[in-house]
Amino acid sequence: MLYCVGRCTHHAAAPSDIQNPARRKYAEQMSPNLGATPENMDGVIDSIIKQFI
Repeated sequence: MLYCVGRCTHHAAAPSDIQNPARRKYAEQMSPNLGATPENMDGVIDSIIKQFI
C-alpha cells in the first residue's frame, strides 16, 4: 500500500524507493491523510489519478 501511495503522489518510481526512509515516511504520513486503507486502496488511487487528468 505504501508503494501505491508513493507512486501515485510521484514520490516512488520503484518498489525499492519505499526503502528510502524519507520516501517511506512521506507515504506513511500521506496514507491516513488520504484515508487510504488496504480495503479502499483502489478507490483512493482512482481519485488521485483523476486529479491529474
